[in-house]
Amino acid sequence: MCPRVSPRGCGHAECRWRALGIGLTFTYAPENPVPTVGGAIQMPYPPTGTFEQRTVEKRADVLVFTSDVLTGDAEVMGWVTATLTAATDCLTTDWVVRLCDVHPYGRSFNVVAGITRVEAVPWRGRHGRGRPVVDEQAFQVGHRIRVQVTSSCFPRWDRNPNTAD
Repeated sequence: MCPRVSPRGCGHAECRWRALGIGLTFTYAPENPVPTVGGAIQMPYPPTGTFEQRTVEKRADVLVFTSDVLTGDAEVMGWVTATLTAATDCLTTDWVVRLCDVHPYGRSFNVVAGITRVEAVPWRGRHGRGRPVVDEQAFQVGHRIRVQVTSSCFPRWDRNPNTAD
């Protein structure tokens, strides 16, 4: 299995979306944050645990990257991190990355998520690396690996007004 995950699968030598030069965008609105749906939450609401992610993934402010169907089991164990190269028109931006397990019948379930806040120079590309999260997950044959990228997960993490305040 190729470790790359892209919106249209992987072309092995280079992810197809990168080879095509496709820029992926979304608009974050602090007044309408992406809701928290499961995860490692230490508050009474929303409930903690693994939940189906359809309501999150259908939002226009969530980028979704899905691997090809796994032809063998894949195990993720240890520090899970994500490195993004992104640009924003704000002074600060939060990047939320969620790893999901997509079952053969298409339902996607959260595995682990992380967040990082970066100070940014508007419209200038910047590399960001989230704090690592420890996890262990076995992705089974016939499943897919999915990654969500967005700028909020509320109320698990406070909304960022993107003003550097």
